[in-house]
Amino acid sequence: MNRPLPAADPTRVPISRLSELTGVNPVTLRAWERRYGLLRPQRTDKGHRLYSEEDVQRVHNILDWLNKGVAISRVRPLLAGDAGAQVDADWQALLAPAIKALTDMDPRRLEQHFNRVAAEYPLEQVVACWVTPLMTHARLHMPGEPGAAGMLHGFLRARLGIRQWQAARRDGRAARVLVMSLGSDEDLAVLMQTALLLENGVPALSLSALPEGDQIRLLAAQASVRALLLVLSPGLTRTALRRRLGAAPRHLPVPLFVCGGSVPLLVPLPEGVQAVAGDYGEVARGLLALLPAATARGEVNR
Repeated sequence: MNRPLPAADPTRVPISRLSELTGVNPVTLRAWERRYGLLRPQRTDKGHRLYSEEDVQRVHNILDWLNKGVAISRVRPLLAGDAGAQVDADWQALLAPAIKALTDMDPRRLEQHFNRVAAEYPLEQVVACWVTPLMTHARLHMPGEPGAAGMLHGFLRARLGIRQWQAARRDGRAARVLVMSLGSDEDLAVLMQTALLLENGVPALSLSALPEGDQIRLLAAQASVRALLLVLSPGLTRTALRRRLGAAPRHLPVPLFVCGGSVPLLVPLPEGVQAVAGDYGEVARGLLALLPAATARGEVNR
């Protein structure tokens, strides 16, 4: 129940200001209040919400738990203390039935478990704490069951592809970051990186691979392209990278970025190539900071 506000309090802020201070949009803040009881704002005579400094800190605490992989529905009892070990246990519990679905080659149950996780957790946490461990398990512990790994990869490609095309329709003619693989087959990594860019408000589109020779410059010259992002394969060498890119990076009309676990081993990078370090979510946020603000808003910049 909301607390009535007996008199004007200049230290309290409206929901629009709380949104600016925390980065959480007002729709989400209201949902946290109504559905989960995480916030208890005071009200003006006209019913407008007002928040204290403690409310601002509480929102930051909620975000901290979400970043650790906790579902929003489970945050309330955790705000009073630390339960990091329980977070890990929760993810293990969520992974177990998905592993069973893989072992049984049951795509219907795999989809059910994915939908459950995706409904409760941010996409970045789904990728980091569910998708990636599941892929690792299939590679390390199910090498004699290629059908299971193939089913997982096919399922993820389909789901991430659907998200991408829904975003493409929504963003219309916005200038996009094109995400491509360079090296061995990294199509699933490309799809996951594209999904995290979209989740962070960066219009993006995945392509199968970087084109050859002058086709790179032709691709970058299109008005709908704002930047290129290459997902480098783990085994890529510095020599192979330089040979593959040639002189193109020095003459592109848009920035060329690279990411992936092999990036630190490839320094110094060719002229005109910028590295973005970290996992999928960190790369998305890093790229967001490097691109002009108009790109993040989905505007055509040419």
